[in-house]
Amino acid sequence: MSAKRDKSHLLARVNFPLYTVKAVGERHILVAGGGGMAKTGISNALEIYELIYEKSIDACRAVRVAHFDTGSFICCKCFILMLFLGNRAIMSSAVFNEDNNFVLAAGGIDGMCIAYKMKYSVNGFDNESRRRSSGSIDIKDGGEGLRRRRLSSNSSVKDDKENDVNVLNRPLKKNLDSQSRLGDDEYPNIGFVINKMRSIQSDFNNREGEEPFVKVIRFSNASKMLVTGGADGHIRCWKYPEFKKILDIAAHSDEVDDIDIHPEGNTILSVSRDGHGYVWNAKTGSKICELEYVLPISRNSVKPIKYNFRSIRYGIVEGDSSNLRIFTILNPVVRQKPPNPSYLCKWNTKKYIIEKTVSVGPEVLSAMTISDDGRFLGVGTLSGTIYVYISYSLQRLYRMPKAHNIFITGVEFLKSSRETQNLTGDKDASLISISVDNHIVVHHIPKQGTIYNLQFDSEFNMQNLILATLGFLGSGLMFTITLLVVYILLDLLGL
Repeated sequence: MSAKRDKSHLLARVNFPLYTVKAVGERHILVAGGGGMAKTGISNALEIYELIYEKSIDACRAVRVAHFDTGSFICCKCFILMLFLGNRAIMSSAVFNEDNNFVLAAGGIDGMCIAYKMKYSVNGFDNESRRRSSGSIDIKDGGEGLRRRRLSSNSSVKDDKENDVNVLNRPLKKNLDSQSRLGDDEYPNIGFVINKMRSIQSDFNNREGEEPFVKVIRFSNASKMLVTGGADGHIRCWKYPEFKKILDIAAHSDEVDDIDIHPEGNTILSVSRDGHGYVWNAKTGSKICELEYVLPISRNSVKPIKYNFRSIRYGIVEGDSSNLRIFTILNPVVRQKPPNPSYLCKWNTKKYIIEKTVSVGPEVLSAMTISDDGRFLGVGTLSGTIYVYISYSLQRLYRMPKAHNIFITGVEFLKSSRETQNLTGDKDASLISISVDNHIVVHHIPKQGTIYNLQFDSEFNMQNLILATLGFLGSGLMFTITLLVVYILLDLLGL
């Protein structure tokens, strides 16, 4: 089912290319990226936005509540001065809870994995700085602390004055009930103070002409384990919070594209640019099996086309944590005209065989995610299109072409909690998409009862039309037969 443009809208626009997006609790999202080590003057940063219900659009808007510089270059006329803040653009990340706060594990070019503590703050202050002063901001880490700004998705997302104390210290709205919806006149107050915790080297790529690169990071709550994959093809597992390496798996001959961890922490999935997908024992590092597939032969070719995995995820089946499936996306290795289709596949987790495969179309797929309740799959493409599927049936619910001006770098569903649904206008699901076009876009999926009713009504009307047509034809046929019988009887009687 195709979506209308009013089912998606721009949440925010930043001034650096975006590479990773994560939901932080029920009402915040984190985005990160930057220009990396290129001497372009583009900053490397992460930002956190609070979601607020907007009555006029019956959906959410976003307000920036935290900004953290991870390093940048400043270009001058005569020389280039590098700020001593590092030069790391975050390109992969994982966010998890710890002691009522959050931890961000971030990676990118240079092979380092860096952990940041994200503490809740109120009105741009943590508790300590609020006690010190109510009229100034506690700047930490050379200016890398929290900066409170108000951004509107309905404008060009411009900053308020950073030194506006009245804005920063606007009083809290009392009794912020998680079931209530915030109005236009209520200003968000829940932000974060971000501080660096620790960094570890988690990729050691030494191929000629290539750099170390942390491509993907995952965290297992069940086993308290951080798992990283990168350019050297290794999967490394680190015990948290000690950051002690407990496994080093030489998994692939090329860079690791994606990994995921079983909710119970006992297996790890990995896919790579080398074309292989594997299942690993998370305790011993031994290979359990390879994910093998047979795809339909395209009409464009008389022989099978070679495909590569791009993303892989575990997903629960309709909220049942004991019932899992594996989801993958596959792209053709060679592009040709007319282009071969890309595929979305659902796998059985007992036998590791494909249960269902659907063609997404001729577009190359670049990102995939699954909602926390297991109901929806979100997919992004190189052309900037967004798709949402029902995970159980792989039926397409939503399509938004040109959601971004260039390829999608990340997709993330908001939480499926009641609080988040209140912020999004009681939508069944909301998907955040990002790109190097600097845009953060939200896509809303209406309640499935509405979609089902629309489909049911159209099917019901079609059935009624068919039955009515058949009834009309049947009645005409019976009338004709009756006339014929009467005519024959009259002829036999000589009347």
